[in-house]
Amino acid sequence: MSAVQKTKRDWSVIEQIAVENIEHVFEQLDIDYENMYTYLTCACPIHGGENKTGFSFSLELRTWKCWSTGNECGDKYPSNIIGLVMGTRNVRFPAAIAWLCEILNIDENNIPTLDKEEVDQKKFTKKASKKKVIPKRTYDKDCLKRLVAHDYFVDRGYKEKTLEQFQCGFAVKGSMAKRIVFPIIDLNDDIVGFAGRIVYDYCKACGEYHEGKCGENFSTRRKWKNSRFLPASEIIYNLNRAKHHLTTSNQEIVLVEGIPDIMRLYQIGVKNAICLLGASISQTQIRKLLSVGYISKIHVLTDSDVAGMNFKNKHSKYDDEDFDSLSRYFNVSKLSVSGAKDIGDLNDQEALAFCKDSGIIR
Repeated sequence: MSAVQKTKRDWSVIEQIAVENIEHVFEQLDIDYENMYTYLTCACPIHGGENKTGFSFSLELRTWKCWSTGNECGDKYPSNIIGLVMGTRNVRFPAAIAWLCEILNIDENNIPTLDKEEVDQKKFTKKASKKKVIPKRTYDKDCLKRLVAHDYFVDRGYKEKTLEQFQCGFAVKGSMAKRIVFPIIDLNDDIVGFAGRIVYDYCKACGEYHEGKCGENFSTRRKWKNSRFLPASEIIYNLNRAKHHLTTSNQEIVLVEGIPDIMRLYQIGVKNAICLLGASISQTQIRKLLSVGYISKIHVLTDSDVAGMNFKNKHSKYDDEDFDSLSRYFNVSKLSVSGAKDIGDLNDQEALAFCKDSGIIR
């Protein structure tokens, strides 16, 4: 019997490498995007839309979608990264493959080939489930040794012991360069990713965070950035620590906007604070809250801006049919810091007074 004929190259290898380097691919495609933790969003680069949220690329599913009505981008091109290159560059499949190989330094001749049986199996798997399961990624704690000391948080009143407790430090190079990086630790105490805060101040003129004068040659930088493939919608930051302090905190949890808020509370002795790595809470995150034991109350202390107030209002009103609302599962109170955007903007004395007045500390 003759050997099975090799019939097709395994282009999924290129697709995988491209998604792992998605930010580089988007930059090469000249796409101005926003990182929303589990997906990237932007105006549709295929039909040239103006709606900045009219297009999304899911980092978990590795697929894109044009949400704009009146266009048929999804019907014209495959919904994977290769199809995005085809649509954005207006080229056919072979040219898209060649372009990806060029920018990713891939030798197309080294891409493995599939025999007929493997091709048929891939077709069956694709039909059976469009969702690709991404294995859990964990990082060795030795990687934190690459971080160095920086005065950003020290200048804002955070103590060295607090920074050591949260294991954060400044990244000199890499994808998190010029950011204070925090390891993201799950309930199993594994490092599953990182979040980085840019060390530059907000520029009112251009709405970005950068060094130097506005208008000079600088890279656009967002305030916070999560590492690639961080399962943000599954993680509740600091829950691995806060769960051990429920019994000494009246079985209560304080839900704040961001990591610096947790650090400020920790510094004044409030160790039952948590935060989300996004603007909403998922069913997975709610299940994790339920899994750590009895919680008598959740104090929602998000920012006083529109997004923060909308979050507070949604989750403090009980609705038996709203499965994504905290109030369906917990007793929820909403708190606001008067005269400040968030608790992290206060000094220790101000934060302590607020916590006593609001009932967080009794």
